[in-house]
Amino acid sequence: MKLVTLNIRHGGGARVKSILNAIEVHNPDILLLTEFRNNDNGNLIRRSLKENGYVYQEVGEASPKVNTLLLVSKIPFTVCKNFSNLESHSHRLIMGSFGTFKILGYYFPQGEDKFPVFEELILMFKEQQKEPFIALGDLNTGKHYQDENGKTFIAADKIDEVEQYSVDAWRLFHKDKKEYSWFSHQGNGFRIDQAFATASMADRLSDVRYSHIEREDKISDHSAMIIEFSPD
Repeated sequence: MKLVTLNIRHGGGARVKSILNAIEVHNPDILLLTEFRNNDNGNLIRRSLKENGYVYQEVGEASPKVNTLLLVSKIPFTVCKNFSNLESHSHRLIMGSFGTFKILGYYFPQGEDKFPVFEELILMFKEQQKEPFIALGDLNTGKHYQDENGKTFIAADKIDEVEQYSVDAWRLFHKDKKEYSWFSHQGNGFRIDQAFATASMADRLSDVRYSHIEREDKISDHSAMIIEFSPD
């Protein structure tokens, strides 16, 4: 089974057709889009995906100009968590149960606003640590000197707390390699699109990798993340 996440940058703008083409090339069973927006472009994306078999869909509640998440799938899932306790950040997490596993999608804020979202993510891993569970999306954070060349990330230490109950899915396959999913205007690279899995979910993973063509071709300013796994 293939799971793909891609940050589409401010809802996709004039790049919607290219985004949809990129999704079709990857042909995932389950897709998470970050920086999705509930506007005309968002409606077009949802309709097009539905026509291509992604009939199961859930979107974060946010106004048309606010970035949120879209989770779509060719296989049934049910939304299994309400994040209203996060108040103004409730649209930054979305969680679906696929029967034999669960997926949590995230789109983290910047700066100090990361901390309450991290606390909720840690809580989810505490609750799900004995279950097949994976969380992925745009973390907007990484580890100092590992996921960037320097030490600029805010809340990087929170990743250590997340990893008390999970493993970094990409590093499970790539160890100490450096690879970046987003670059600043100054050309500095950062691995901010990440996935974490509980032990029982990690056992099901067969490959985790980045697809950089979406970023290199300016379909987005992020690389896509591809996760292949056994559903049971």
